[in-house]
Amino acid sequence: MKKVNALLLSIFFVFGLTACDNSEKNSESGSEQISKSESSAISKAEYQTSTNEENLSESNDHEATQGGGLKEIYCGDQWTVYNKDAATNDGLYTLSSESIDKQSHLTYIDFATHQEVVLCADSSCKHDNEHCSAYISKDEFSPKLFVCGNYLYALCIDYDQENSFEYKYENPDLPPAVVETRKKSLYRMNLDGTGREKLFDFPEGDAVEPYVVGEGDDLWFITKTPYIYTESDDGRMYNTSKNRALMKYSLKDRDFTERIPLDEIGNVKPQFCGVYKNKFIFGGTAYPDGKRPEDFFDILAPEPGDTIGLSQEQKDKQDALYKKCEYVYFTLNRDNKAINEVYRGNYMTSRGECRDGYIYLSNSDHSDFRVNVETGESEDVNAPEGYRCEGRIGGRKYYKHITSDWSDEAIYFDDLNGGLTKVDWWSWKCYVFAACGDKAFISYDCVGEEQPDGSIHNGKYQYAVISLEDLYAGKKTYEPVKMLGN
Repeated sequence: MKKVNALLLSIFFVFGLTACDNSEKNSESGSEQISKSESSAISKAEYQTSTNEENLSESNDHEATQGGGLKEIYCGDQWTVYNKDAATNDGLYTLSSESIDKQSHLTYIDFATHQEVVLCADSSCKHDNEHCSAYISKDEFSPKLFVCGNYLYALCIDYDQENSFEYKYENPDLPPAVVETRKKSLYRMNLDGTGREKLFDFPEGDAVEPYVVGEGDDLWFITKTPYIYTESDDGRMYNTSKNRALMKYSLKDRDFTERIPLDEIGNVKPQFCGVYKNKFIFGGTAYPDGKRPEDFFDILAPEPGDTIGLSQEQKDKQDALYKKCEYVYFTLNRDNKAINEVYRGNYMTSRGECRDGYIYLSNSDHSDFRVNVETGESEDVNAPEGYRCEGRIGGRKYYKHITSDWSDEAIYFDDLNGGLTKVDWWSWKCYVFAACGDKAFISYDCVGEEQPDGSIHNGKYQYAVISLEDLYAGKKTYEPVKMLGN
């Protein structure tokens, strides 16, 4: 194993005051709070935490975060501005699929009643101002939702632009772009939406990655300072960052208590992948000769093979560059800040899913293997011939059939007896949004006018709840959910 000592830098913060709403002041805590009716829109929302595997949200007991280890609470997508749902055993917190007066609203999809309701107990409320417990200002970022303990949290952050390009072909005389410095915030409220309060603003000018890790009464975030590296002759600008760090926030003390720097480990810019026990897991590309992504700006695209906008000469240079690169995974010990490399391999190795103490990876030929986080030892993961494991839903593996034209849209569940169960009513119109206890929230169809190219014009997805048992068995026994947008 390769070990590198990481230095713990001093904590620094600049606090500002901003509002996602015009809340009343709470004289005891000094935070902003909205006072609401005592009646609850949700009677039995069990407290659960929310995680994400392969864009699936799953509920887990909050007690898991109380055992002394790190626990993923929220794991979103850095390339989207959309929220991820917060799952409980009884339903799903989300943002309304239908805007009211061009505003977003917090809603709850109740699995018992099979309907989506606005998270506001006032029957006379028009849900059009900050006095409504469900109201989200259109000037605020689309919140990322998660449930921890007896509270619903809203992480208001923008999408992550790092490693992306901006273009200004139409008007090359425009002044250099300015990185957004709008404030990012964390809000907390009761499970019925009442008592919303702002816990804090992140340091002004910082960006926040869409990950939250829980540890007892503490929450960990990843912050950084975004900046545009340079401009090229063809009008491209490259978004990157500096001052990247893990930041620990104490819910008990209402303050940040620790900062662990993450800017670069050797010549690798780490990307968060998961946690295990007391370790954070990161992965990243190791560029040749100690170079950084910025050093290859003129020929770099965000990912290998993503070459839109590049000339053939640039594509050839990029391909030659990536053939010299390696992908590296390592752990960062929360207690002593030690870095331990656990895997280094070909750049074509897919980014891994971390669970149960392993990093699951795929080679370019779709063969799978896993790496032990503790020992670094790797072993093959045997998948049925002709199939590729796509992830897990509610803890059960599911596969896609590999064909030359990918014409088989069905998914195949591991039947736990050495075989696969085909869900043959599955198609591109179907998607599992969340596994919640023993149920799953899915889209099962898309209603609209189909175009010659197969796309849907003005289509609306249809949503439903299905038991995981029936989903695994391939039964089409879902129950439609009445959504506000439908």
